[in-house]
Amino acid sequence: MAGLPGERCKYCGGPLSAGATANVRPTITCPGCGGLNVAPRLGDSSTPPDSAAVPPPTAADSQRARPRRPAARLAGPCGERDLALPKDRRFSLTVLEGPLQGRKIPFTKPSILLGRLGVDISLEDSAASASHAVIELFGGQAVLRDLGSSNGTYVNGKRVEQAILASMDEIRIGRSLLIFSSVDAALESIASGADEAETHPHLLLPPAGMAADADGKQTRLRVDLPPGSNAPAPLQIELQFVSGPWQGRTIPVMVRATTIGRTAGHLRIPDADVSRKHAQLEFNRDDALYVKDLDSTNGTFVNGKRVSVAPIKDGDSVRVGSSTFRVKM
Repeated sequence: MAGLPGERCKYCGGPLSAGATANVRPTITCPGCGGLNVAPRLGDSSTPPDSAAVPPPTAADSQRARPRRPAARLAGPCGERDLALPKDRRFSLTVLEGPLQGRKIPFTKPSILLGRLGVDISLEDSAASASHAVIELFGGQAVLRDLGSSNGTYVNGKRVEQAILASMDEIRIGRSLLIFSSVDAALESIASGADEAETHPHLLLPPAGMAADADGKQTRLRVDLPPGSNAPAPLQIELQFVSGPWQGRTIPVMVRATTIGRTAGHLRIPDADVSRKHAQLEFNRDDALYVKDLDSTNGTFVNGKRVSVAPIKDGDSVRVGSSTFRVKM
């Protein structure tokens, strides 16, 4: 039985004149929404008696009649993967621009909804949609998805529908600019500097690693790292210390993520005002350098301003504790 000219679906209002599927009377399946409709008797152009017993459609009826889309899941080489908050990484967002500027937001669950209203993180940004985007954690992988927002979601300046995030990626939502951060959970669980030194002696900076100039003053410090401990730094960058215990020394940045602390990390500064794990210098996927504070007691400062995360340029001054260094690129 073909579709019936002039008849419309009682659920979605679509025409039943083209593509409708006839079932054993008294129903016809709508080609638009799949709803079942009462079929009129053949040759009867008036309203069928059967329809008198059918109440007018409601919004709830229409919603029930429409097929629901399955929840999005990430497909990988091993098939679909479930959402999970990893134990070996710590994820967070830091707001660099927008109404929440300066706010650092740690991830406490594997799915974080961002937007303006009724979400996990309300950006209080009028240019953001109510439900703008979501970040989902599939083990150690973070996936950002735009939720059909009006103004779009951007990663490192490029509009995206979906993107796998890397640490230090910039996310633009409305007028808000956020930095996505991923930190090794091992930095959160170091028991003591002594224990760390015994387990990872390469993290210490021994006097033997320093070079002496003509008058015997130690001016340069070499960091010895075992092969494979971290990816090498993509650029030649040096830290020139202008104050603190290492004043006058120059230290090369040798890996993509360099942790600074008093008793833990790649660079251990004997400065009482530096926290055990204080800050991290890290390159993003575009080889731009950032510094992020690791919840230190006395804070991390860039050009005199306290920051949670901040981009670093040639000549910038960074202070941790009473130690200040200039970045030479």
